Amino acid sequence: MDHIREHRSLLASAEKRLLIRIARRLPASIHSDHLSALALLAMLAAGPAFVFIPLTPWAAAAFIALLAINWFGDSLDGTVARVRDQQRPRYGYYVDHVIDLVGTAALLAGMAASGLMTPTIAFALLAVYFMVAAESFLGTHSLGVFRMSFAGFGPTELRLLLAAGAIKVAIDPRVHIAGMDALLLDVGGVVAIAGLILAFVVTAIRNSIALYKAEPITRPPPPTPRPRAGRFVAVGALGCCVQLLGLAFLVHVASWSWLPATVASVELAIIHNYFWHRGWTWGDRTGSFLRFNASTALTSIAGNVVLMALFAGAMGLPVVPANAMAIAVMSAANFVLADRWVFLALALMLVAVPASAAPKPETVEVWRAYVARTEARIAEGQWAIPAGEPEGESIDVGDGTISHWRGSIFIPRLTVGQLLHCLQHPGTPPPQEDVTASRVLARGPDSLRVYIQLVRRAIVTVTYDTEHEMTFHRVSAELATARSVATRIEEAGGGDKGFLWRLNAYWRYQQMNGGVLVGLESLTLSRDVPLLVKPLAGRIVPRIARESMVRTLAALKAYAAGPVNAAARIPSCEWSSKLVAYPVDL
Repeated sequence: MDHIREHRSLLASAEKRLLIRIARRLPASIHSDHLSALALLAMLAAGPAFVFIPLTPWAAAAFIALLAINWFGDSLDGTVARVRDQQRPRYGYYVDHVIDLVGTAALLAGMAASGLMTPTIAFALLAVYFMVAAESFLGTHSLGVFRMSFAGFGPTELRLLLAAGAIKVAIDPRVHIAGMDALLLDVGGVVAIAGLILAFVVTAIRNSIALYKAEPITRPPPPTPRPRAGRFVAVGALGCCVQLLGLAFLVHVASWSWLPATVASVELAIIHNYFWHRGWTWGDRTGSFLRFNASTALTSIAGNVVLMALFAGAMGLPVVPANAMAIAVMSAANFVLADRWVFLALALMLVAVPASAAPKPETVEVWRAYVARTEARIAEGQWAIPAGEPEGESIDVGDGTISHWRGSIFIPRLTVGQLLHCLQHPGTPPPQEDVTASRVLARGPDSLRVYIQLVRRAIVTVTYDTEHEMTFHRVSAELATARSVATRIEEAGGGDKGFLWRLNAYWRYQQMNGGVLVGLESLTLSRDVPLLVKPLAGRIVPRIARESMVRTLAALKAYAAGPVNAAARIPSCEWSSKLVAYPVDL
């Protein structure tokens, strides 16, 4: 069982030191299986010993001695395995808990048979204990953290309470509470049932919240955008109101003639419409106010002036209705010009340029050579990670472009060991905007194969189904590295626009004063940007890449410092040395 043990009881620290001393002095012929068997036999004998307490007080002494023997075997078996480096995580976890379940059942059966505890309360306590144990097993499997205590009480503290209770019932099994006479063990059993139920509820809620945040609901695909024509009409309607109100004010309040008032009110509507179109109607494109003004000057201003001359001048229609008619006539021309010229369809131009299903062989060779140089430099410890804002560059290679970006982030109040563990469990990347789904496909001693669905937002939105081979290396207690290589990149729904051909990520985790400095170098290979739109894309693509790296690093920091891993802050010597690293979508 690959997990960490969290033991925060009142006596945990002193008990651990004592057990380590005993384990180092224990004869080599005694190993962990002997101690586990001793713990089981002691608890099986403790139940019958309790039955005889009403007959002789010496039974209470025997019961206490058996509890001590059980503590010796149950607490020392794992310590001996760790001290001698003979750990068997899955075997030890399973055997220990089977012994605990059998021993607890035998103990409560003895209490019920002794007459010192009502059988109904004893069996109710046993049922609640099994419920708490089941939740603990599920939590350990799901979160990788085995919590051995609650509210400062662990197995050792409970044994001490049982010992004290045995002494008390051997002297007088009854207590007087609020004028009522009751069995001490009945009162203790009810209190224990309430405490276990509270522990179950608190732990179940805490673990459910942690797992919910670690595995959020996959976001549905974005809704299909409404037709641009509908948005254009909506913005145009608002612009029409702006134009008509401006015209009415200039003519009737400011006493302008209809010709200059028409020009000024149309320009006011042009400014209004441009900002709405840029942010909403054509929000996925890059617009130009000069082109918009030029096109609308050709249509709206000139067209309105000509049509107003016809409707208001020649035909003698009232100014405002004549202007409304002119607006309606020129709307179609405005939409065509805006869609085809003003708001440059960069995304459509990128998609329209033919792209092969894979990069050319010479492009792949250049990519491999670049990756080899990067990995050789990293292997020598020469990381090119900036201390401030992310940095990067794009390199044209044949029909492709290599993007190399670097960034870092500091995660406070954390050790390298703790960070590695919280990344390993559950083994999928931290929740972030660019990852819509993920799952672990295979695990190895120092490797992972992970499926990740990436959403790449670079001018257009493309979803990829990817698989990544991850290898991990723990350099020292204060330094770890990781390498992630995408072995499969397929565009969801088929096709290949060439926006993502290759993806490598290199992570560095360095212990610093007060936390961990996380560094990242990311390499991607994608198709080259067409020459026609390269000047514009050259400004947009780097900004998108930088923002993606910032989001990735920020998501890692939020995940490592969040409630999922808050309970995992224990001494680094008890942490797994494995590491999970994740690609970054740039």
